[in-house]
Amino acid sequence: MNTKTLLVLGLATAGLFAAAVVVNRQKEGALSPTREAGRKLFPELAKNVNSVVALEVTSKDGAVKLAKDGERWGMTDKGGYPVDFDKVKQIVVAVSEFEIVAELSKNPANYKKLGVQAVSDEGSESKQLTLKDKSGAVLADVIIGQNKVTQGFGGKQQLFVRPASSDQPYQVTGQVNLFGDASSWMKREICKIEANRVREVVIAHPDGARLAIAKQTAEDKDFAVQDLPAGEELMWSGAANGIGGALQYLSLEDVKAAADMPLESPTVAEFTTFDGLRITARSTEADGKTWLALAASFDESLRVEPAAPPAPEPTAEGEAPPLAPPTSTLKPIDDVRKEVEELNAQFTRWVYGIPGYSGANFRKRMADLLKKKETAEAPLDAAGDATIDAGGDSGGDSGGDGAADVPALVEPPAQPDKPTDG
Repeated sequence: MNTKTLLVLGLATAGLFAAAVVVNRQKEGALSPTREAGRKLFPELAKNVNSVVALEVTSKDGAVKLAKDGERWGMTDKGGYPVDFDKVKQIVVAVSEFEIVAELSKNPANYKKLGVQAVSDEGSESKQLTLKDKSGAVLADVIIGQNKVTQGFGGKQQLFVRPASSDQPYQVTGQVNLFGDASSWMKREICKIEANRVREVVIAHPDGARLAIAKQTAEDKDFAVQDLPAGEELMWSGAANGIGGALQYLSLEDVKAAADMPLESPTVAEFTTFDGLRITARSTEADGKTWLALAASFDESLRVEPAAPPAPEPTAEGEAPPLAPPTSTLKPIDDVRKEVEELNAQFTRWVYGIPGYSGANFRKRMADLLKKKETAEAPLDAAGDATIDAGGDSGGDSGGDGAADVPALVEPPAQPDKPTDG
Protein backbone atom coordinates (compact mmCIF):
# COMPACT_ATOMS: atom_id res chain seq x y z
CA MET A 1 0.00 0.00 0.00
CA ASN A 2 1.62 3.29 -1.13
CA THR A 3 1.68 6.65 0.60
CA LYS A 4 -1.08 8.06 -1.62
CA THR A 5 -3.43 5.21 -0.64
CA LEU A 6 -2.70 5.72 3.07
CA LEU A 7 -3.41 9.43 2.73
CA VAL A 8 -6.76 8.76 1.05
CA LEU A 9 -7.74 6.26 3.76
CA GLY A 10 -6.71 8.70 6.46
CA LEU A 11 -8.82 11.49 4.99
CA ALA A 12 -11.77 9.14 4.62
CA THR A 13 -11.48 8.05 8.25
CA ALA A 14 -11.27 11.64 9.43
CA GLY A 15 -14.33 12.45 7.36
CA LEU A 16 -16.32 9.60 8.86
CA PHE A 17 -15.32 10.65 12.38
CA ALA A 18 -16.35 14.24 11.70
CA ALA A 19 -19.65 13.05 10.26
CA ALA A 20 -20.29 10.90 13.34
CA VAL A 21 -19.62 13.87 15.62
CA VAL A 22 -22.02 16.02 13.59
CA VAL A 23 -24.75 13.36 13.70
CA ASN A 24 -24.27 12.92 17.44
CA ARG A 25 -24.46 16.65 18.04
CA GLN A 26 -27.53 16.90 15.87
CA LYS A 27 -29.23 14.18 17.91
CA GLU A 28 -28.65 16.28 21.01
CA GLY A 29 -29.68 19.46 19.24
CA ALA A 30 -26.22 21.01 19.58
CA LEU A 31 -25.32 24.15 17.66
CA SER A 32 -21.97 24.24 15.94
CA PRO A 33 -19.68 25.98 16.49
CA THR A 34 -20.27 26.63 20.24
CA ARG A 35 -19.70 30.28 20.96
CA GLU A 36 -19.49 29.89 24.75
CA ALA A 37 -17.38 26.74 25.05
CA GLY A 38 -15.06 26.91 28.05
CA ARG A 39 -17.05 29.60 29.88
CA LYS A 40 -18.33 28.99 33.41
CA LEU A 41 -22.08 28.62 33.41
CA PHE A 42 -22.38 30.59 36.66
CA PRO A 43 -19.34 32.89 36.84
CA GLU A 44 -20.64 34.81 39.88
CA LEU A 45 -21.10 31.61 41.85
CA ALA A 46 -17.59 30.52 40.95
CA LYS A 47 -16.29 33.67 42.66
CA ASN A 48 -18.63 33.42 45.69
CA VAL A 49 -19.00 29.78 46.70
CA ASN A 50 -18.59 30.70 50.37
CA SER A 51 -21.44 33.21 50.11
CA VAL A 52 -24.07 30.50 49.62
CA VAL A 53 -26.32 30.34 52.70
CA ALA A 54 -29.47 28.77 51.25
CA LEU A 55 -30.00 25.74 49.03
CA GLU A 56 -33.29 24.42 47.65
CA VAL A 57 -33.97 21.30 45.59
CA THR A 58 -37.37 21.13 43.89
CA SER A 59 -38.73 18.02 42.20
CA LYS A 60 -42.09 16.42 41.44
CA ASP A 61 -42.04 15.10 45.03
CA GLY A 62 -41.82 18.57 46.58
CA ALA A 63 -39.04 20.82 47.85
CA VAL A 64 -36.14 20.30 50.24
CA LYS A 65 -34.90 23.54 51.77
CA LEU A 66 -31.58 23.94 53.57
CA ALA A 67 -30.14 27.02 55.25
CA LYS A 68 -26.92 27.94 57.00
CA ASP A 69 -27.22 29.01 60.64
CA GLY A 70 -23.88 30.24 61.92
CA GLU A 71 -21.43 27.50 60.96
CA ARG A 72 -24.04 24.79 60.67
CA TRP A 73 -26.36 23.79 57.83
CA GLY A 74 -29.85 22.58 58.69
CA MET A 75 -33.23 21.74 57.20
CA THR A 76 -35.57 24.72 57.15
CA ASP A 77 -38.77 22.68 57.38
CA LYS A 78 -37.36 20.34 60.05
CA GLY A 79 -36.63 22.97 62.65
CA GLY A 80 -33.05 23.39 61.47
CA TYR A 81 -32.10 19.75 62.00
CA PRO A 82 -28.43 19.32 60.98
CA VAL A 83 -27.57 18.02 57.53
CA ASP A 84 -24.40 16.49 56.16
CA PHE A 85 -22.25 19.50 55.26
CA ASP A 86 -20.09 17.46 52.90
CA LYS A 87 -23.11 16.88 50.67
CA VAL A 88 -23.87 20.60 50.57
CA LYS A 89 -20.26 21.45 49.82
CA GLN A 90 -19.96 18.93 47.00
CA ILE A 91 -23.07 20.28 45.28
CA VAL A 92 -22.16 23.97 45.56
CA VAL A 93 -18.59 23.40 44.34
CA ALA A 94 -19.75 21.16 41.48
CA VAL A 95 -22.24 23.74 40.20
CA SER A 96 -19.68 26.53 40.50
CA GLU A 97 -17.39 24.51 38.22
CA PHE A 98 -19.95 23.81 35.48
CA GLU A 99 -18.10 24.60 32.26
CA ILE A 100 -19.96 24.91 28.99
CA VAL A 101 -19.13 22.32 26.35
CA ALA A 102 -21.94 23.07 23.92
CA GLU A 103 -25.07 25.11 23.49
CA LEU A 104 -28.02 22.89 22.63
CA SER A 105 -31.18 23.53 20.70
CA LYS A 106 -33.78 25.74 22.34
CA ASN A 107 -36.55 23.60 20.89
CA PRO A 108 -38.74 22.56 23.87
CA ALA A 109 -39.32 19.22 22.14
CA ASN A 110 -35.74 18.27 23.10
CA TYR A 111 -36.12 19.18 26.77
CA LYS A 112 -37.61 15.88 27.88
CA LYS A 113 -34.89 13.86 26.16
CA LEU A 114 -32.24 15.95 27.91
CA GLY A 115 -34.14 15.90 31.21
CA VAL A 116 -34.28 19.69 31.46
CA GLN A 117 -38.03 20.25 31.22
CA ALA A 118 -39.72 22.28 33.95
CA VAL A 119 -40.27 20.44 37.21
CA SER A 120 -43.97 21.26 36.99
CA ASP A 121 -44.36 19.57 33.57
CA GLU A 122 -46.36 16.35 33.56
CA GLY A 123 -44.09 13.32 33.95
CA SER A 124 -41.03 15.47 34.64
CA GLU A 125 -38.10 13.70 36.32
CA SER A 126 -35.89 16.78 36.46
CA LYS A 127 -34.70 18.56 39.61
CA GLN A 128 -34.27 22.29 40.03
CA LEU A 129 -31.45 23.60 42.22
CA THR A 130 -31.47 27.14 43.61
CA LEU A 131 -28.58 28.71 45.53
CA LYS A 132 -28.83 32.07 47.31
CA ASP A 133 -26.62 34.38 49.38
CA LYS A 134 -27.58 36.03 52.69
CA SER A 135 -29.23 38.97 50.93
CA GLY A 136 -31.53 36.57 49.07
CA ALA A 137 -29.79 37.14 45.74
CA VAL A 138 -29.81 34.11 43.46
CA LEU A 139 -26.31 32.87 42.67
CA ALA A 140 -27.51 29.90 40.63
CA ASP A 141 -30.90 28.57 39.58
CA VAL A 142 -30.58 25.59 37.29
CA ILE A 143 -32.52 22.55 36.12
CA ILE A 144 -30.33 19.46 36.33
CA GLY A 145 -30.91 16.99 33.50
CA GLN A 146 -29.52 13.68 32.29
CA ASN A 147 -25.89 12.63 32.47
CA LYS A 148 -24.07 12.78 29.13
CA VAL A 149 -22.75 9.41 28.03
CA THR A 150 -19.14 9.94 26.99
CA GLN A 151 -16.94 7.61 24.96
CA GLY A 152 -13.50 6.36 25.95
CA PHE A 153 -11.54 6.73 29.18
CA GLY A 154 -10.15 9.74 30.98
CA GLY A 155 -12.74 12.21 29.78
CA LYS A 156 -14.56 14.58 32.10
CA GLN A 157 -18.05 13.70 33.23
CA GLN A 158 -20.73 15.77 31.57
CA LEU A 159 -24.45 16.42 31.89
CA PHE A 160 -27.27 18.47 30.42
CA VAL A 161 -28.58 21.50 32.28
CA ARG A 162 -30.74 24.55 31.67
CA PRO A 163 -30.77 27.79 33.68
CA ALA A 164 -34.30 28.05 35.11
CA SER A 165 -34.76 31.59 33.79
CA SER A 166 -33.63 30.72 30.26
CA ASP A 167 -34.79 28.57 27.36
CA GLN A 168 -31.17 27.75 26.49
CA PRO A 169 -30.00 24.24 27.50
CA TYR A 170 -26.31 23.42 27.73
CA GLN A 171 -23.99 20.47 27.80
CA VAL A 172 -21.53 21.09 30.66
CA THR A 173 -18.65 19.35 32.34
CA GLY A 174 -19.29 18.15 35.87
CA GLN A 175 -21.50 15.88 37.92
CA VAL A 176 -23.95 16.58 40.73
CA ASN A 177 -26.09 14.29 42.87
CA LEU A 178 -29.25 15.90 44.19
CA PHE A 179 -31.37 14.23 46.85
CA GLY A 180 -35.10 14.78 46.52
CA ASP A 181 -36.07 13.32 49.91
CA ALA A 182 -35.32 14.96 53.24
CA SER A 183 -33.90 11.90 54.99
CA SER A 184 -31.05 11.62 52.47
CA TRP A 185 -29.71 15.01 53.59
CA MET A 186 -29.98 14.53 57.33
CA LYS A 187 -27.40 13.14 59.68
CA ARG A 188 -28.96 9.72 60.21
CA GLU A 189 -27.10 8.49 63.30
CA ILE A 190 -28.85 9.52 66.52
CA CYS A 191 -26.47 7.96 69.02
CA LYS A 192 -24.26 4.94 69.53
CA ILE A 193 -24.32 3.31 72.97
CA GLU A 194 -22.69 -0.11 72.66
CA ALA A 195 -24.68 -3.08 73.92
CA ASN A 196 -21.80 -4.36 76.09
CA ARG A 197 -21.87 -1.05 77.95
CA VAL A 198 -25.54 -1.43 78.93
CA ARG A 199 -26.22 -3.01 82.33
CA GLU A 200 -30.00 -2.77 82.63
CA VAL A 201 -33.09 -1.79 80.62
CA VAL A 202 -36.53 -1.26 82.12
CA ILE A 203 -39.55 -0.74 79.84
CA ALA A 204 -42.72 0.65 81.40
CA HIS A 205 -45.96 0.76 79.39
CA PRO A 206 -48.85 3.16 80.01
CA ASP A 207 -51.09 0.23 81.03
CA GLY A 208 -48.71 -0.68 83.85
CA ALA A 209 -46.96 -3.60 82.12
CA ARG A 210 -43.25 -3.77 82.87
CA LEU A 211 -40.26 -5.58 81.36
CA ALA A 212 -36.77 -5.54 82.87
CA ILE A 213 -33.56 -7.09 81.56
CA ALA A 214 -30.06 -6.96 83.01
CA LYS A 215 -26.48 -8.19 82.89
CA GLN A 216 -24.23 -8.92 85.85
CA THR A 217 -21.04 -8.04 83.97
CA ALA A 218 -20.21 -6.43 80.67
CA GLU A 219 -18.73 -9.74 79.53
CA ASP A 220 -22.04 -11.61 79.87
CA LYS A 221 -23.20 -12.87 76.49
CA ASP A 222 -26.94 -12.47 77.03
CA PHE A 223 -29.25 -10.17 78.95
CA ALA A 224 -31.27 -11.99 81.61
CA VAL A 225 -35.00 -11.33 81.74
CA GLN A 226 -36.20 -10.42 85.22
CA ASP A 227 -39.40 -11.85 86.78
CA LEU A 228 -39.89 -14.53 84.14
CA PRO A 229 -43.36 -16.03 84.70
CA ALA A 230 -43.43 -19.50 86.24
CA GLY A 231 -43.51 -22.27 83.66
CA GLU A 232 -42.52 -19.93 80.80
CA GLU A 233 -39.38 -20.08 78.66
CA LEU A 234 -37.60 -17.53 76.50
CA MET A 235 -37.70 -18.08 72.74
CA TRP A 236 -33.91 -18.42 72.97
CA SER A 237 -31.24 -17.44 75.48
CA GLY A 238 -30.52 -14.14 73.72
CA ALA A 239 -34.16 -13.12 73.15
CA ALA A 240 -33.65 -9.85 75.05
CA ASN A 241 -30.36 -8.85 73.42
CA GLY A 242 -32.06 -6.73 70.79
CA ILE A 243 -33.44 -4.53 73.57
CA GLY A 244 -30.03 -4.11 75.18
CA GLY A 245 -28.53 -3.11 71.82
CA ALA A 246 -31.33 -0.75 70.77
CA LEU A 247 -29.10 2.34 71.18
CA GLN A 248 -26.07 0.88 69.45
CA TYR A 249 -26.98 1.63 65.82
CA LEU A 250 -29.90 4.01 66.26
CA SER A 251 -30.68 5.91 63.05
CA LEU A 252 -33.58 8.09 62.00
CA GLU A 253 -35.97 8.13 59.07
CA ASP A 254 -37.56 11.45 59.95
CA VAL A 255 -37.38 14.17 62.59
CA LYS A 256 -39.61 16.86 64.04
CA ALA A 257 -38.99 19.73 66.41
CA ALA A 258 -39.85 18.61 69.95
CA ALA A 259 -42.26 21.53 70.34
CA ASP A 260 -44.22 20.28 67.32
CA MET A 261 -44.43 16.65 68.43
CA PRO A 262 -45.63 16.15 72.02
CA LEU A 263 -45.74 12.49 73.00
CA GLU A 264 -48.92 11.59 74.86
CA SER A 265 -49.03 8.49 77.10
CA PRO A 266 -45.64 7.23 75.92
CA THR A 267 -43.94 3.95 76.65
CA VAL A 268 -40.80 4.72 78.68
CA ALA A 269 -37.59 2.69 78.35
CA GLU A 270 -34.67 3.45 80.67
CA PHE A 271 -31.19 2.26 79.69
CA THR A 272 -28.55 2.25 82.43
CA THR A 273 -24.89 1.60 81.67
CA PHE A 274 -22.19 0.17 83.89
CA ASP A 275 -20.48 3.59 83.97
CA GLY A 276 -23.52 5.50 85.24
CA LEU A 277 -24.98 6.90 82.02
CA ARG A 278 -28.77 6.73 81.81
CA ILE A 279 -30.75 7.23 78.60
CA THR A 280 -34.50 7.69 78.97
CA ALA A 281 -36.44 6.94 75.77
CA ARG A 282 -40.12 7.93 75.54
CA SER A 283 -41.89 6.52 72.50
CA THR A 284 -45.21 6.35 70.71
CA GLU A 285 -46.36 5.17 67.30
CA ALA A 286 -47.84 7.34 64.55
CA ASP A 287 -47.76 7.59 60.76
CA GLY A 288 -46.26 4.12 60.45
CA LYS A 289 -43.19 5.10 62.49
CA THR A 290 -42.03 4.93 66.07
CA TRP A 291 -41.45 8.46 67.40
CA LEU A 292 -38.77 8.70 70.03
CA ALA A 293 -37.83 11.46 72.50
CA LEU A 294 -34.52 10.95 74.31
CA ALA A 295 -32.84 12.41 77.38
CA ALA A 296 -29.46 11.64 78.96
CA SER A 297 -28.35 11.88 82.60
CA PHE A 298 -25.51 10.72 84.82
CA ASP A 299 -25.67 9.12 88.26
CA GLU A 300 -22.33 8.23 89.80
CA SER A 301 -24.03 5.85 92.26
CA LEU A 302 -25.07 3.66 89.32
CA ARG A 303 -21.48 2.89 88.35
CA VAL A 304 -20.62 -0.80 88.75
CA GLU A 305 -16.92 -1.51 88.81
CA PRO A 306 -15.72 -4.86 87.44
CA ALA A 307 -15.15 -7.62 89.97
CA ALA A 308 -11.67 -7.96 91.44
CA PRO A 309 -9.55 -10.78 90.02
CA PRO A 310 -9.21 -13.95 92.14
CA ALA A 311 -6.53 -13.96 94.81
CA PRO A 312 -3.21 -15.35 93.58
CA GLU A 313 -2.03 -18.74 94.79
CA PRO A 314 0.47 -18.79 97.66
CA THR A 315 4.14 -19.14 96.71
CA ALA A 316 6.39 -22.02 97.72
CA GLU A 317 7.27 -20.06 100.83
CA GLY A 318 3.60 -20.08 101.80
CA GLU A 319 2.98 -16.38 101.27
CA ALA A 320 0.61 -15.02 98.65
CA PRO A 321 1.89 -12.06 96.63
CA PRO A 322 0.09 -8.80 97.28
CA LEU A 323 -3.18 -8.38 95.38
CA ALA A 324 -3.05 -5.49 92.92
CA PRO A 325 -6.15 -3.29 92.94
CA PRO A 326 -8.42 -3.94 89.93
CA THR A 327 -8.09 -1.54 87.00
CA SER A 328 -11.36 0.13 86.14
CA THR A 329 -12.61 -0.50 82.62
CA LEU A 330 -15.40 2.04 82.94
CA LYS A 331 -15.53 5.27 81.00
CA PRO A 332 -14.04 8.03 83.20
CA ILE A 333 -16.59 10.11 85.10
CA ASP A 334 -15.61 13.40 83.44
CA ASP A 335 -15.97 11.79 80.02
CA VAL A 336 -19.45 10.52 80.86
CA ARG A 337 -20.50 13.97 82.10
CA LYS A 338 -19.28 15.51 78.85
CA GLU A 339 -21.10 12.82 76.87
CA VAL A 340 -24.36 13.69 78.65
CA GLU A 341 -23.97 17.37 77.73
CA GLU A 342 -23.31 16.57 74.09
CA LEU A 343 -26.20 14.12 73.85
CA ASN A 344 -28.70 16.46 75.47
CA ALA A 345 -27.63 19.34 73.24
CA GLN A 346 -29.07 17.23 70.43
CA PHE A 347 -31.81 15.28 72.21
CA THR A 348 -33.69 18.20 73.76
CA ARG A 349 -34.57 19.79 70.41
CA TRP A 350 -35.93 16.82 68.47
CA VAL A 351 -38.30 13.91 68.32
CA TYR A 352 -36.99 11.19 66.03
CA GLY A 353 -38.97 9.05 63.63
CA ILE A 354 -37.29 5.63 63.47
CA PRO A 355 -38.19 2.47 61.49
CA GLY A 356 -40.71 0.14 63.07
CA TYR A 357 -38.25 -2.77 63.34
CA SER A 358 -35.91 -0.54 65.33
CA GLY A 359 -38.64 1.06 67.40
CA ALA A 360 -39.98 -2.34 68.49
CA ASN A 361 -37.00 -2.79 70.81
CA PHE A 362 -38.11 0.24 72.85
CA ARG A 363 -41.64 -1.12 73.23
CA LYS A 364 -41.26 -4.85 73.88
CA ARG A 365 -43.43 -6.71 76.36
CA MET A 366 -42.75 -9.93 78.25
CA ALA A 367 -44.93 -11.92 75.85
CA ASP A 368 -42.72 -10.86 72.92
CA LEU A 369 -39.78 -12.77 74.42
CA LEU A 370 -41.51 -15.99 75.46
CA LYS A 371 -41.58 -19.26 73.62
CA LYS A 372 -44.95 -19.83 72.03
CA LYS A 373 -46.79 -22.84 73.44
CA GLU A 374 -48.09 -25.41 71.01
CA THR A 375 -51.74 -26.41 71.36
CA ALA A 376 -52.05 -30.18 71.68
CA GLU A 377 -54.61 -31.68 69.30
CA ALA A 378 -56.92 -34.45 70.53
CA PRO A 379 -56.60 -37.77 68.66
CA LEU A 380 -59.47 -38.70 66.37
CA ASP A 381 -61.63 -41.84 66.68
CA ALA A 382 -62.66 -43.96 63.74
CA ALA A 383 -65.53 -41.60 62.93
CA GLY A 384 -63.19 -38.62 62.75
CA ASP A 385 -64.32 -37.09 66.09
CA ALA A 386 -61.96 -36.15 68.90
CA THR A 387 -62.19 -38.58 71.82
CA ILE A 388 -62.11 -37.00 75.26
CA ASP A 389 -62.32 -39.07 78.43
CA ALA A 390 -64.09 -37.92 81.53
CA GLY A 391 -60.87 -36.72 83.08
CA GLY A 392 -60.31 -34.28 80.23
CA ASP A 393 -57.46 -36.18 78.58
CA SER A 394 -57.43 -36.94 74.89
CA GLY A 395 -57.73 -40.67 74.25
CA GLY A 396 -56.18 -43.23 76.55
CA ASP A 397 -57.61 -44.93 79.61
CA SER A 398 -58.35 -42.68 82.53
CA GLY A 399 -58.21 -45.62 84.88
CA GLY A 400 -61.84 -45.42 85.97
CA ASP A 401 -65.39 -44.81 84.95
CA GLY A 402 -65.39 -41.04 84.66
CA ALA A 403 -68.81 -40.86 83.00
CA ALA A 404 -70.52 -40.99 86.36
CA ASP A 405 -68.38 -38.15 87.70
CA VAL A 406 -68.85 -35.62 84.87
CA PRO A 407 -72.44 -34.94 83.77
CA ALA A 408 -72.94 -34.69 80.03
CA LEU A 409 -74.10 -31.34 78.66
CA VAL A 410 -75.90 -33.07 75.81
CA GLU A 411 -77.52 -36.48 76.01
CA PRO A 412 -75.30 -38.76 73.88
CA PRO A 413 -77.09 -40.58 71.05
CA ALA A 414 -77.82 -44.27 71.46
CA GLN A 415 -75.10 -46.46 70.05
CA PRO A 416 -76.08 -49.49 67.94
CA ASP A 417 -74.99 -52.92 69.09
CA LYS A 418 -71.67 -53.94 67.62
CA PRO A 419 -71.86 -57.06 65.44
CA THR A 420 -70.24 -60.15 66.87
CA ASP A 421 -68.18 -62.67 65.10
CA GLY A 422 -70.03 -65.72 63.82
